[in-house]
Amino acid sequence: MKLEEIQILWDKDSIIDNTELARESLKVPDLYNTYLKIYSQERLVYVKINAEYYRTKKMKWEYYSGKSSAEVYAENPFELKILRQDLDMYVKADDDMQKINFRREYQSQKVEFVEKILKSLERRGFQIKNAIDWEKLCGGPI
Repeated sequence: MKLEEIQILWDKDSIIDNTELARESLKVPDLYNTYLKIYSQERLVYVKINAEYYRTKKMKWEYYSGKSSAEVYAENPFELKILRQDLDMYVKADDDMQKINFRREYQSQKVEFVEKILKSLERRGFQIKNAIDWEKLCGGPI
């Protein structure tokens, strides 16, 4: 699921109908369940991408430090001798590392966004209760 799809879904689900507070209160567990499922799926994808990131980082470190196999250098020659303090810069600047890092960061943003949605849903019952109490205090319809 794309981040934009989750955001659009939350745009719709985040709205509380002030005229139907009791119904909104009953929707909270269903919404929480929906976003908990999304969170679980997206978190697992993040774990997988993170593992791929570290495998790629190790492979690139070996490549730039001159410790890869001869077959690797036969396919992709690399003639430079890099100093140890410069190794990190070469690994981070590598195109493959840039791509996997972008995927990792994008997935991290999705997980973080859904975590915030879940926290918001945890507070939603209190928000609805406060709205009901306010209506009672003002003497308006409930």
